[in-house]
Amino acid sequence: MASVLDSTGPGAEASSAEFRQVATVPAGVVAVVAISTATAALITFDLSARAFVAAFFCAVLVVIAAVDLERGIIPNRIEEYNKLGNLISDARLAGEIDWLAIEDRTREALSVRHWEKPSEIVKASADSYRIDKWSEQDHYVEVWVEKDALAGVLEGICSRLDVTLFPNRGYGSSTAFWEAGQRLIEMINRGKTVHIIHLGDHDPSGIDMSRDIKARLDLFTGSKVHVQRIVLNKPQIDRYNPPPNPAKQTDSRFKTYHQQFGALSWELDALPPNVLGDLVQRAVAQFRDNAKWKDSVEKESRGRKTLKALAEAFPQVIQFLRNQKTV
Repeated sequence: MASVLDSTGPGAEASSAEFRQVATVPAGVVAVVAISTATAALITFDLSARAFVAAFFCAVLVVIAAVDLERGIIPNRIEEYNKLGNLISDARLAGEIDWLAIEDRTREALSVRHWEKPSEIVKASADSYRIDKWSEQDHYVEVWVEKDALAGVLEGICSRLDVTLFPNRGYGSSTAFWEAGQRLIEMINRGKTVHIIHLGDHDPSGIDMSRDIKARLDLFTGSKVHVQRIVLNKPQIDRYNPPPNPAKQTDSRFKTYHQQFGALSWELDALPPNVLGDLVQRAVAQFRDNAKWKDSVEKESRGRKTLKALAEAFPQVIQFLRNQKTV
C-alpha cells in the first residue's frame, strides 16, 4: 500500500486491494505498519512533511479497517468499501488528509504548456534532456505491470533505469499487443535481445498472464521474446508474508491454480513500494553493460551542460542573430 490510490468514482478513493483479511493485531502494530508504509511512500514519492503525515493517517485508517474486517466488525461487502472511500473523501474536504496524499490516475486534464519567452523553453529543455542510454546496449528491456495503480510506484525507478514502463491492465488488448510488437520488432531488427520484466498478482489470472504475454508477443513479433516474471512469486510470499485473499473460484483458471498453489491468492500491491523498486532494479541491471551505461550517462551530462550554457547565454545569442538580421 502506498499513498497513491486510484479513484474510480465519487467517494471511492480507497483501493479495493486495501480490504484484505489480516490477522488481529494490537494498536502498537497498527502504528508500526502505518509508519513503515508512510515512510516507504515518503522515500518513493519524495513527499512533503504534511503529505507524510497524511500518508500515515491514511495507512492507519486502512490497517484499522482491515483488522475490523477480519474481526467481523466491518462486513466484507462493497457497501463498506464505499463507506471507507467516503470517509477518506470527507477527511480530505475537511483538511485532515492532504490532497497530495492520494492520486487519481484515471482522470487527467490535457492542457497546452506555455512559455513567456524563448529562453525559458531552452532552459526547460536542458533540465529534461535525455538520450537513449540503451542504444549501445546488447539488450532491450521493458517493465510490464499488471495494475495501472502501480504505475506511479514504478515510474520513478523505470525513469532512472531509462526503460519503458507498460501497465497492461490485466490481459491487455490486441491493439496494445500489436503496438508493443511493432516497438519490439524495431529493437529486434537492431540486433538486440528483447526482455520483458513482468510483475503480476499471484492468483489464477495473474499467474497465467505471464504465459499470455509471451505467447502474444511471440505471435506479434515473429520472434522468441524473453519474459521474466519477477514478482509476485511463492518465495516472495514466504519471505514478505503479504495478507492472502481467497482465490476466485469463478476464474476459469482456478482449477489449475488450485492444484499447484491451493485456495489462497496474493495481490502484487501488498508488497511495499521499496521492495518492488528493488526487484525491478536488480532485474533490469542484469541486462546492462555498466561500462557502456557510464559512457552514455557522461554523454548525456555533456549535452545537458551545453543546453544550460546556451540558456544562460541566450541574450547574447539573440543579439548575435539580430546583428546577422536573421531574427
